Amino acid sequence: MNLQIAISGAHRTGKSSLCKTLSQSLGLPFLESSTTKILQKYGYEADANLRFPERMKAQLLLAQEYDKNFFDNKKFITDRCHFDFMLYSFMEVGNDFPYDKNLENEFESYIDSCVKKSKNLDALYLLQPGIPIFYTKGKASAVTPLLEKLNLLALGLISQYNIPCTIIPKDCLDMKQRVEFISADLNQKFGILPSIES
Repeated sequence: MNLQIAISGAHRTGKSSLCKTLSQSLGLPFLESSTTKILQKYGYEADANLRFPERMKAQLLLAQEYDKNFFDNKKFITDRCHFDFMLYSFMEVGNDFPYDKNLENEFESYIDSCVKKSKNLDALYLLQPGIPIFYTKGKASAVTPLLEKLNLLALGLISQYNIPCTIIPKDCLDMKQRVEFISADLNQKFGILPSIES
């Protein structure tokens, strides 16, 4: 059976580690999508303070790389998807957004595309902040208020665009809890029960 699963949400919430664990228990390939590596490939730094038009270019490159790498895969679990690209694009909208109708139209078109592709996933999960945060040089800022802001925005986007998404409870923090929660959900939806190591 084809199965495309994405774990989404703010950075530094444990998405990659959770995906690696689920990949083993589900027998699905883990397709890691490192935004840092992709951005550096095109000359951007993940923690750079870009003006919105330049940030929009970076987001489009991320989405294109994602599509290129994931297009032929029918089975996978990934730690990022178009929902995340939409989330971070909205996060970057600020007072420096120029009065530019072409840019507005490009942004709206990009968001529409992200919504459609997010809805095409078999299962989408939102992983919320809560685990301890450690500073890592070269990574995007990970202070708690920023992660909470991203999480609130994610919850709003799920509601606004009617995106099918299972929200992992905020108090679901350790790996076993998270795997058990997703396992139960996948079993209910698809009759799939991953093996859980204690």
